[in-house]
Amino acid sequence: MILLDDLCRTLPGPHRTLEAMAPPERLQVWRELDILPVGAYHEVFEALHRTTTGTDGEWENVTRQMLRCGLAFAWSSVVGSAIAMDCLYGLPKRSKISTNLGAISEDTVNIAVHGHSPVLVAAIVKAARRSDLIAAADKREPPLSASMASAARGIRPWPSSAILHH
Repeated sequence: MILLDDLCRTLPGPHRTLEAMAPPERLQVWRELDILPVGAYHEVFEALHRTTTGTDGEWENVTRQMLRCGLAFAWSSVVGSAIAMDCLYGLPKRSKISTNLGAISEDTVNIAVHGHSPVLVAAIVKAARRSDLIAAADKREPPLSASMASAARGIRPWPSSAILHH
């Protein structure tokens, strides 16, 4: 309930997640800078009004609001989800895993994609199918890296089975 209160608070009050988890010296600095957030909902709503309806054009105020949004996000969303995951799945433990790098091929330009932007993946797949880039990879010519040890057989986004079929 504390986390939900911190996310949804619209009136000034103690941000209990932040106060429980942040180092006291940081809290003091944030108080002095007047950037302690009211709540995630409030700070995003306030930022929207400051920047889109023209209620505030002072760069210092807008910057301070951006910092409040950052603190509200970090200490509500990120820390909150970490707490929730620890409660659901237990505390993380170091462990050894086995991985199969057999999908990576020495004779191709391997491109590993990580992130949440399908637009980036689509652009990489589109570029990997361009004949001029495939030819450059085959000949080890610019725009590809000159530090490649030998010519490549082509360009391969990885994991190719997950990306190329979309």
